[in-house]
Amino acid sequence: MLLDSVICQTVLPKKWVIVSDGSTDCTDEIATKYAESNEYIDLLRVSGHNDRNFGSKVNAFAAGVVQLAGLETDLGAFPTQFSCFGVNVMKKSVVFFPINVGGEDTIAQIMARMNGCEVKSFTDIEVLHHKPARTGGGTVWRTRFHQGQQDYFLGHHVVYFLAKCLRRVLEKPYLFSSVLRMFGYFWSDLRRDERPVSGSFIRFHRREQIKRLRSLT
Repeated sequence: MLLDSVICQTVLPKKWVIVSDGSTDCTDEIATKYAESNEYIDLLRVSGHNDRNFGSKVNAFAAGVVQLAGLETDLGAFPTQFSCFGVNVMKKSVVFFPINVGGEDTIAQIMARMNGCEVKSFTDIEVLHHKPARTGGGTVWRTRFHQGQQDYFLGHHVVYFLAKCLRRVLEKPYLFSSVLRMFGYFWSDLRRDERPVSGSFIRFHRREQIKRLRSLT
């Protein structure tokens, strides 16, 4: 479905690297079939493992970027979509961290703002999810726990985090969604899990959160 959506666009990519890291859902066979009839599609196979998490997604993304960077093509000539997401972002030292519980896209956004970039949300674009969002293939109970861990790894201010949990008490499963998220956050806090982000990142992130809370009063 994704492949059909892309090849039907009026502006096609100059190059599209599809990374397979040990996929078991026939990704290799499907991508190979499309690559035969679309010269801009490349299939890149990398050593995979059995873990399915957000960290694997980041590692696969990084492998694809390396593949693109190695092409004998001026990356500046690529479509705006790639230029903004890849080249320009990297020039501003935005990094995608391979965190198993997720949050890599949030880190990239915050780092972009730290470096003076403007980050926007396009609320007018409709996106259809073919499975429950943010579940990563697991149960909703485990997902909520992992989301709490994610908030810890991102360096959420505890006051902002608690306000966030309060706001989400009506998120399914009702009440337990927030309780599980809190368990995840404070579990990682008690274990003193190492955060992948720097102290300056956390300070910037928390200042943004406190500013947002104050704007609500």
